[in-house]
Amino acid sequence: MKTLLLLSFILFGLTANAKTYYISNSGNDGNSGTDPSTAWQTINKVNSFGSFAPGDSILFNRGD
Repeated sequence: MKTLLLLSFILFGLTANAKTYYISNSGNDGNSGTDPSTAWQTINKVNSFGSFAPGDSILFNRGD
């Protein structure tokens, strides 16, 4: 039981620092990309960012 509890805390700790990045046609590559209202505009920005961490998500706006 202690091992299961310890494992769950470790897994939670790894995902607690994960960030979500947003891409939208109405975005701007000068934005931070970490909020839908400050989304990036192009896939080139994603490719050039270069500092993603394990657990980070990149979300594309549906229909763009």
